[in-house]
Amino acid sequence: MSRRVFQISVLCLLIFFMMGCNDIARFNGNKATSDNELEFIVRRPLSNWTETKRQADLIDAAEAIRNRLDHLGYVWAEVEGEPPLANEESDQLPRFTIREGPRVRIGSMTFERVGNDSALSDAVLRSVCQFGTWYTTASFKEAPGRITRALRLKGHLTGKVSAAKVTWNDAKDKSDIHFIITPGPVFIVGSESLLFEGDEKIRADLTQLLDKKGTTCHPRLAAETAARIRTYLANRGYLQAQVTSEQRILGEPTSNQTSLEIVLNVTSGQQHVVREVVKVGGGRTSNSFFNHHLRDVAVGEPLSQEKLDGAMSALTLTGLYRQVKSETKPAEANAEKKANEQVDTDVVVNLKENSTHHVDFSVGYGSYEQLRGGVEYVDEHLFGRGLRFNTGVHASMKSWETEAGLSDPYLLGPGRRVGVDVLHSERELPSFNREESSATFTVSQRMRPIFDPAAYEGRVTYEYKRSEDYRVTAPIPGEEELGQYTTSTVGLNMRRDSREPKLVDPESGTYAQVGINISAKPLGADVQFVEVYGNWSANVSPMRWLVATVNVGGRTRRPLETESLPIGERIFLGGEDTVRSFTKDDLGPRDANGDPQGGLTSMVSNLELRWRPSYAYPNIEIATFYDIGMVDPNPWSMSGPPGQALGGGLRYRTPVGPIRLDGAYNPGDRLGAKHPYAIHLAVGFAF
Repeated sequence: MSRRVFQISVLCLLIFFMMGCNDIARFNGNKATSDNELEFIVRRPLSNWTETKRQADLIDAAEAIRNRLDHLGYVWAEVEGEPPLANEESDQLPRFTIREGPRVRIGSMTFERVGNDSALSDAVLRSVCQFGTWYTTASFKEAPGRITRALRLKGHLTGKVSAAKVTWNDAKDKSDIHFIITPGPVFIVGSESLLFEGDEKIRADLTQLLDKKGTTCHPRLAAETAARIRTYLANRGYLQAQVTSEQRILGEPTSNQTSLEIVLNVTSGQQHVVREVVKVGGGRTSNSFFNHHLRDVAVGEPLSQEKLDGAMSALTLTGLYRQVKSETKPAEANAEKKANEQVDTDVVVNLKENSTHHVDFSVGYGSYEQLRGGVEYVDEHLFGRGLRFNTGVHASMKSWETEAGLSDPYLLGPGRRVGVDVLHSERELPSFNREESSATFTVSQRMRPIFDPAAYEGRVTYEYKRSEDYRVTAPIPGEEELGQYTTSTVGLNMRRDSREPKLVDPESGTYAQVGINISAKPLGADVQFVEVYGNWSANVSPMRWLVATVNVGGRTRRPLETESLPIGERIFLGGEDTVRSFTKDDLGPRDANGDPQGGLTSMVSNLELRWRPSYAYPNIEIATFYDIGMVDPNPWSMSGPPGQALGGGLRYRTPVGPIRLDGAYNPGDRLGAKHPYAIHLAVGFAF
């Protein structure tokens, strides 16, 4: 890359950075916060001030700054907002003078109990108050309410907290807080009974839903018990069931404990039986697809609210409908039936479909492939059965490919997906050209185990691929005589993903995967090998303007018959997604002429920090990173020399992922690369 291109790229970095640096106000005296953060806080009131020039808007902006400082513990902060001086024509920005005062630390926190010493412990009460290290006005005002709620959840239904008392030291940078609490007695269930006229089996089941004697009462105990009873009855067709509760004190209350008698009066109403399930709307939806999701709402059976809600949720989660709504309609002949008789009921399901087929166009630029683009047709609801079909063509200055795929997320049951993909491609790589055709069959299972809140996905794949490597400039002895060759691979993969808020631009969470692939002659392969791979990445955002990412990955391929593999089946590193001081596939073993030959084992690690320099333009990020990786010519070996990258870049966040411009320098051994630096322009994060 020429020096002139490098200089132009650096200039572009500066221009992007300056886009987020337009001042909207002047701040004096702020040390606890940056000017950028204050500009973000006062942007709305200052936009009003720009139009009206009202002093009230400056007062609102000053109050917003003071509230922010209070939130940080500067409760004595004072902020004054003034319009620009008339004699300063070159700087017509409003000015804010900030006197932060001392930051107030929480000192001692004591609790005095009146009438009942058995209430919550001091340690629990401190946790309930949710005070941090620093004293704030909001936490001080909210603490009594939090204590009161905690008392009532523990059965102190009449508990109350007097206003807290604060004692300041002479410097006013430390506060001691004292709470006076009147817990009152603990209320417990003395007895809980049921008034119900109906089936004895139902009565017995409802009795099992009651609270046990001695259960601690909280404000919603009776309401929760009534809800359990209504849910039980609704799931057996009693959709209009009503439950009321009465409470009264049993015996003489004491200062420490009081018993309550709770009586639940249950009226079940008529039992609804499904007569017919009707689909309204959903013109593209086939009857078989609709009936499959409503299979648990069976004709002739009591109408279960739980099963009906589950069916509506399943239809909604397909993503095929912008609205899924159910309605129950008792038949007209039911009007003369008595309260305890069954009534025939129709279930009417209204569907409003999303647009499920579309054509997508894409245009982009990559550092290696240069100009690239594509067109793809997608139908998410093929044949009205929720099948996803896609086909498209993609091309760049170095490659082209065409593909088609069909997947069914419902054939094998909830959370499972089965799919078939076919692909043909031709691409020009640094050391060879490659043509390949492949067909892949995939079965996946999504799960959320009880021991982990993160989503897991297991995949089993079978891929049959016909390949040809030609125009090879770095031949592997004995391997390039194959001409066309076949791999037939069975693979097993497991993934765990806790990234959020979205996968294309995560700010927190981790992603991990491990897998194994086997290509063998009994499966129809010419080239045999075993591949094992894995990678782990983590994102953490300690502050809302900073995201740190770490990534570690490795892969090895062990030939089963020969000492090596064809160049198209070997492993390469270097480029926009691995070690960024190298161009594509330029890191690793080389032949005598210096052309990349790839290897059989790779390891790579990346550390990247991304921060947003301006609150006004949160989509713009600046990044610094360090990459290190190596490619070894042997399987299960890491003796190859490492390549490094130290660099920075710009990110512009879009809904489909960031546009990123990275420049990296190699501070170590160049390992045969022509240049010690590289610049990459790409879309999406590398890891």
